[in-house]
Amino acid sequence: MVQSALDYAWTSILSNPFTAITFLTSLLALLISLRARSFSKHQAHAAKVQEEEAKRIRELNQRALTWQADTLKIQAESCKALADAAARTVEAAEKSAKAAEHSSKLSVLGQRAWVSCKKIKAQVNPDYRNVSVLTTVVNTGKTAAVNLAVHQQLRVMDRVPANNDYSAPAAVSKGPLGPNQVTELSNALQLSEPEYASVNAEKSAVYLYGFARYQDIFGENHETKWCLKYSPSTEQFDYLSPRNGSKQTQRIELNLVRSPKRACPPAPGA
Repeated sequence: MVQSALDYAWTSILSNPFTAITFLTSLLALLISLRARSFSKHQAHAAKVQEEEAKRIRELNQRALTWQADTLKIQAESCKALADAAARTVEAAEKSAKAAEHSSKLSVLGQRAWVSCKKIKAQVNPDYRNVSVLTTVVNTGKTAAVNLAVHQQLRVMDRVPANNDYSAPAAVSKGPLGPNQVTELSNALQLSEPEYASVNAEKSAVYLYGFARYQDIFGENHETKWCLKYSPSTEQFDYLSPRNGSKQTQRIELNLVRSPKRACPPAPGA
């Protein structure tokens, strides 16, 4: 019965041209719609695949950037560690060099010559207004002092000797001075009456000053200075700093002999 109905419908379509055209048009539209739907589904699938591919690419790029950042961080940390290690190495080398230099200096200081003014024997005679001194210079070091040049002056001055006073006179060459060896310098001063009066009034003073210049066996040049001032009020020689003339703690063994004043003036020709 159903077949009969379909046959009847088909026969009716074919017998009427307008109906046939309408049917064919509808059929074509259906086919186009189905094709368009299939194409849309295909495009949607392709877009989805493309999106997923782009997502994977972004993830890969992100992982690559993260890996690159981690690698750069590790490299930076490694470079910092290497730089720190290099800095520690340099610091250790500098400390080692300074220690070696310090040890070398200590060794040189322990072995070099040390020339100084050890002892001064002075004699003061107020009656005859004269002063005489005998100065002992000693090398207390463990090696010889070479090219030793010494000089000493005994003068009446109204000021403390300045640097140029030490360098003005010609030094006396004493040659080498071995360990614990000594050399002596002698000076005598005869004061005039005005000088004697000026010293007693403390307007001027008797100064004893000198120097010792020498080389140690390591080739280094050295200079030792000494300066003493006679004070009539205390009848003593005061040790002064050669740098600024200030009074210093006595560092030189001093043997001062003061001749007693005579009860009466000396006879003519005495």
